[in-house]
Amino acid sequence: MWTPPITWLAGQELDAATLDEQVRDNLKALTEYDAFTPVLHSSGTAVTVSAASGGLIHAGNVVDGWFELTINAPGTGSYTLDMPVAAASHWFPKPFGQGTCINGAGGYYPIQLICTGSTTVAAMAQSGSARVTQTSPFTFATGHQICGTFHYEAA
Repeated sequence: MWTPPITWLAGQELDAATLDEQVRDNLKALTEYDAFTPVLHSSGTAVTVSAASGGLIHAGNVVDGWFELTINAPGTGSYTLDMPVAAASHWFPKPFGQGTCINGAGGYYPIQLICTGSTTVAAMAQSGSARVTQTSPFTFATGHQICGTFHYEAA
């Protein structure tokens, strides 16, 4: 976990615990992902997932991460995804990540992650302004996947 750096004072005694926190732990926070569970929503009938995983680096105001979701029941309507850390308000509505929708036939469909008016919800949009829905870019079914990466400034 990231700890804000301290301002060292002249003559301050250095000890192992402080150095570990300020150097070792902060370097680990910049290079090791913490696990988080992404949550997928649909605007109509609820979507359910059979597997959801993600990794997150949150250092200072920088958020960097990845997610993978496997659809169990696709629900209906447009899909949105809760992000693990609130975004700074100037990030919406702007793209802050990319991803792929994968169907069972080996089709890979690129998507963009768009931060909407909320600080924690990202709408997944295809090229242009079309939203990813239960029927677009293909008809989602059990076993299909949505995965992606993101990078943005935290609130």
